Amino acid sequence: MRFWLGFSIAVLIVSIICCLPAESVTSRNVAAGGLATNASLYGPTGLAVDESHLYIVETNGKRVRRVDLKTGFITTIAGGGKQCLKEEDAQPNPGCLVYPQRVAVDSLGDVYVTDANIPGVIKVGTDAHSFSMLTSGNSALSPDSPHPKTIELEWPAGIAIDPSGSLFFDDHTAHTVYRLALHDGSLRVLAGTGREGFKGDGGPGTDAEFRFPEGLVRDKNGNIFIADYGNCRIQRIDSKSGIVTTLIGTEDGGTTCERLPDYGATKDQPTDVGVDQSGNIFFVQPWRERVRRLDAKTGIVTTVAGSGESGFSGDGRAATSARFHVPEGVAVDKAGNLYISDFKNNRVRRVDIKSGIISTVAGKGPASPDLIM
Repeated sequence: MRFWLGFSIAVLIVSIICCLPAESVTSRNVAAGGLATNASLYGPTGLAVDESHLYIVETNGKRVRRVDLKTGFITTIAGGGKQCLKEEDAQPNPGCLVYPQRVAVDSLGDVYVTDANIPGVIKVGTDAHSFSMLTSGNSALSPDSPHPKTIELEWPAGIAIDPSGSLFFDDHTAHTVYRLALHDGSLRVLAGTGREGFKGDGGPGTDAEFRFPEGLVRDKNGNIFIADYGNCRIQRIDSKSGIVTTLIGTEDGGTTCERLPDYGATKDQPTDVGVDQSGNIFFVQPWRERVRRLDAKTGIVTTVAGSGESGFSGDGRAATSARFHVPEGVAVDKAGNLYISDFKNNRVRRVDIKSGIISTVAGKGPASPDLIM
């Protein structure tokens, strides 16, 4: 009798261990996890996509997740795990993320993450076993920089990668865009004076002023597009001339920049920007609960996702009828499909560019308690 009781307990323990959800996998374990649509996400923000994978930054979860687009399985490749659960002001353990923002991936599968609380740019190797800080804190600028020879990184946010071996990232509170050469680690100011404001439209990037830039993307021609959050603008830095141009927004600060009394923000502030192979620009307006598209040929702006109402609905139907709850990030794959981080719904959603249908590809919720239904 005792034998069978002990045996039953042992079987029960093994069963529990074997059936633990994917979220229990530590940051260094890259073994296949569970289905992404069954996973719990915690505050997804930055996104990146390549031919095989979707990369998701969980700002509140302090980690980066990877979804295999063929199998639908999700794994944690950076951050997370019990060893990373510390107070915000504590020194992070090696390999831990504190307040990750955005993510980029190169052709080799190496992943680059910005973290506002470290603050710095971090490289995660293809197998997730290498974890290195590329730049943080006081960083030296290139000798020919017209600015002071060192800078203090404050809040690295948007990030993009150049196939030739450079990273581009902006600093949200330093109001500056940087270029980091990966071969020698040299850092250069690409645009921004470091002062908060709006100045220099139509002039060189080093004379321009931004106001809390967030998402950033590079197109196939090397042009850089910036979600200039505080100015309610989408701006472009020309890859050849270095000239900064406003694509969306006006001298008055965006299309309308209508104030939101509850947030002290404005409805037209963009948090992220993406670009497809044809040069069309996609940008996220979280306070309008939508993603919009700037047509590269006509200059016409249309809504491609979001009804403008806060909530969660629409999967399996037209993306323009769907409800989001503070969308944050956007990424575009080579086919032109959109991936949108639905921050307070704790999901990542996909818009099929041909059908216009939206679906959830990662995250099961639950929706945030303050969700407006």
